[in-house]
Amino acid sequence: MKRLVFSTLLLASAFACASSAKEEPVTVTAEPTPILELDEATPSSLSEPEAPARVEPVVDPVADRLPTGAFADVRAFCAAQEKLVAPRIAEANASWIQNGMGALNAKPACNELPEALAGAMTDPFLDLKAVRVEIGGGTEVYLLVLGTSGWEAVRTPFLNAFDDDPGCGSIEREVAIKDVHEDGDRVVVTIESGRGYYKDDDDYGELTLASARSCRAGAACAQAEVVEAKAVAHHGEGEPDRTRTFTTTYSIDAKGAVVPAAKFDETAL
Repeated sequence: MKRLVFSTLLLASAFACASSAKEEPVTVTAEPTPILELDEATPSSLSEPEAPARVEPVVDPVADRLPTGAFADVRAFCAAQEKLVAPRIAEANASWIQNGMGALNAKPACNELPEALAGAMTDPFLDLKAVRVEIGGGTEVYLLVLGTSGWEAVRTPFLNAFDDDPGCGSIEREVAIKDVHEDGDRVVVTIESGRGYYKDDDDYGELTLASARSCRAGAACAQAEVVEAKAVAHHGEGEPDRTRTFTTTYSIDAKGAVVPAAKFDETAL
């Protein structure tokens, strides 16, 4: 809302001289001076600028046990890995004793797995290997991809196994590499895992899952998506088991995410 306020300046001069005629008074009017009255709903033009969005640093969760860069061969990679992980393993050994868990006696170890993964890769990938490494209190499996620069690790662990696993059936455990293939410049890895499930006393059993992840050498994989599932349900003594399954196709989008045609819903299985 604008309000115009006008200021008028009146200047008058009257001189009475006995020797001259009387002059008329002179009036000078100033130009109108607008004054802006801000409406309460009008935002102030002097408000503070918004602070730029904070960029969180990228954290590599396997930096203390997985070397970076490309290596001439698997043996060279393993030598670097064992040297890198040694302090972590020494700390784990000491921690087990301090916590009354007994002697862990873990030692650095990096060994190529016998699984035949070669042949799954085509250009730009030349070969593929899997290695199991000791991390101090457990082991992890990593994929090594051979490119033109050498062997480089996918920075996501698979088939984790922990020495302090309590053995609970509800814990999901990865058990096998089900499939590996290339999709453009990415490696798509499908891992089989399993755990128990329980709905009620008449519906419980074992659940097997196959989850796909899109990966790149030198980087972590995208989020896993369930693409297959099988539940073997037990329905009480003397009753036959019932098997229920789920399967879906999927694609890899431009950002490398696995996009399933149907989302897995365990409650609907």
